[in-house]
Amino acid sequence: MIRSSSFGVVALVAAAVLPLAAQAPRITPAGDPSIKSDTIYHLAVDAAQYPEEDFLYLLDDGVIRLEADGKAIRTYRQVVQILTADGAERFAEQSYAWGPETEKFRLNWVRVLRPDGTVVNEGPAQSQESDVPVAMGNPVYSQRKRLRFSLANVAPGMLIDYSTTTEDTKAWIPGDFGTSWSIHTGVPVRRSRFIVDAPAGMHLNIEERNLLAPVLRERRGGRQVLTWAANDVPHIKPESFATDTGPKYAHVALSGPLSWTDIGRWYGALARDRYLLDSAGLAEVQRRVAGAHSGLDTVRAIHKWVAQDIRYVSVSLGLGGYQPRLPADVVRTGFGDCKDKATLFVAAMRAVGRRASPVLLSSYAGADESLPSLGAFDHVIARVEGATGPTFVDLTAEYIPFGELPRSEEGGIGVVVSPDGPVEAVHFPRTDPTAHAEQTILRGTIDTTGRIQGEFIVTAIG
Repeated sequence: MIRSSSFGVVALVAAAVLPLAAQAPRITPAGDPSIKSDTIYHLAVDAAQYPEEDFLYLLDDGVIRLEADGKAIRTYRQVVQILTADGAERFAEQSYAWGPETEKFRLNWVRVLRPDGTVVNEGPAQSQESDVPVAMGNPVYSQRKRLRFSLANVAPGMLIDYSTTTEDTKAWIPGDFGTSWSIHTGVPVRRSRFIVDAPAGMHLNIEERNLLAPVLRERRGGRQVLTWAANDVPHIKPESFATDTGPKYAHVALSGPLSWTDIGRWYGALARDRYLLDSAGLAEVQRRVAGAHSGLDTVRAIHKWVAQDIRYVSVSLGLGGYQPRLPADVVRTGFGDCKDKATLFVAAMRAVGRRASPVLLSSYAGADESLPSLGAFDHVIARVEGATGPTFVDLTAEYIPFGELPRSEEGGIGVVVSPDGPVEAVHFPRTDPTAHAEQTILRGTIDTTGRIQGEFIVTAIG
């Protein structure tokens, strides 16, 4: 999650509160040696001064230690002051999820305290670790664990101090890494700190937006340590249709030394043998295109088959989260996820003599061109070549017309991975915003009782 804030009133955190060391602190279940907890607790505020807030953060802290192979240990700590009953309800129940095949998760501590530091409850009152169940409506089969726990005596005026650590035990691509941090969290933050500790020779792609206070950079013992620190970060209320002249949100994002080409080549190697249809698949393609009268009719028929008749089901177990299933299995079972559907479409295009390729992307156009990482992508579509140029198709968007993409994907960056080897970074086109629109007009008169009499007109285009 990207978190951001204004830096107009941000200063470096005083060393007496959050000391800045030449190496990241080693945080264990016993605590964080670099932070004096009682000093943080004394930052508690008068709730009357924050009438519009349900809670605020006395401390929002993140420490990440990276290794050259892309593995990382990520420790986060928050100290929350509860201001209202709604705030208490929000934090009384908590949950965390992780992938046991590639991650280890640890709840370092969680405690409910009074502002003077008196511990009211140490640890959860009730907790349970379980597998994440498969949703029936949009089934995703994956190896995920979830820890749920309940806290006792959470009430307005109380503090909650909790810390978690997630350790990456496997990197799918050596050197792959991506993370982000925002100083603004949507509520006031008294102290914010973000530390990244990496090998001195590791190249980090870094994007900083709207920062007025520079990052502190230190090198020692073969390591580089970057620290972003801020205090008394105010709550910036979002405004609909606000102009660029308003308060600026700030965030920091980082990725490892990989390029988009590296990521595309890695995926290409996984899918290289996945673009051939067996006899049953070829027969199904011929059946689907039997009534086609042109090359475009053929492409449209295959698009409709894969998009509408192959059911969406994700089987993301282990490497299956990235490697597509064989087209023969997708045709036989009648289901597949985004990468399975895109691979089947590419294989079918090749079977009828058309060039097509899978395309990696973010389903919400969230990938940043300057921050390559495998985690930036969560979706796969396809590109098919035609006489007038390439056409992108999302095979999971069953009712989006051929030749268009869902609005959420337009303008984003993608990586085209040709089955023949070449990798190409592209930007997706945008459609005319007036081509698909809905206009609502309400004309009427409001009387003194609040009743309105008039007409309500909705006009849909596209």
